[in-house]
Amino acid sequence: MPFPPRGQLPAERVHLGQTGCSPAGEAAYGDWDDEAMISVELARQLYEAGLTWSPMPGDRFVVDRTGMADDVFHLADMTVEVHRFVGGAVIGFNGVAEWALDSVDIEDTLWLPREDHLRAVLGHDFVGLGMDAVGYAVVALIDGRSQTFSHGDAEEAYGLATLSVLRARQGLGA
Repeated sequence: MPFPPRGQLPAERVHLGQTGCSPAGEAAYGDWDDEAMISVELARQLYEAGLTWSPMPGDRFVVDRTGMADDVFHLADMTVEVHRFVGGAVIGFNGVAEWALDSVDIEDTLWLPREDHLRAVLGHDFVGLGMDAVGYAVVALIDGRSQTFSHGDAEEAYGLATLSVLRARQGLGA
């Protein structure tokens, strides 16, 4: 499935900045099938709802091109890092023998936020995390009312809650 163009995305963005959510990442690329993470589809919806990325070591991302969404990269100081230039930022793949990319424009990537990132964005709208028949249940305030978002994966439940909160903050409705 090709990715839609980014030309019509909302101008207002949520900026995480230096949240302190950056565990050291050793590997830059690999088979991460055993690691639970937010889906690319939900990450795309979060981006479209205004969530932006300030790359930090330990962050996960995909290259936002057709056929590459299954290759998850982990940003690390040793191998994959952000290079800032006057014209913008690129992500450099330094010393990665098994990958042919030297760098990719940051605009061509899609961030896969972790649970701690999503909790930080929820901020005061986060009520709690529990379990229900579906799995993990995140309770968040949407327009002042508690709403539960359930999923078998905790990050996906947090992502669903964050998406609704971002949309409500922008007046787009949950």
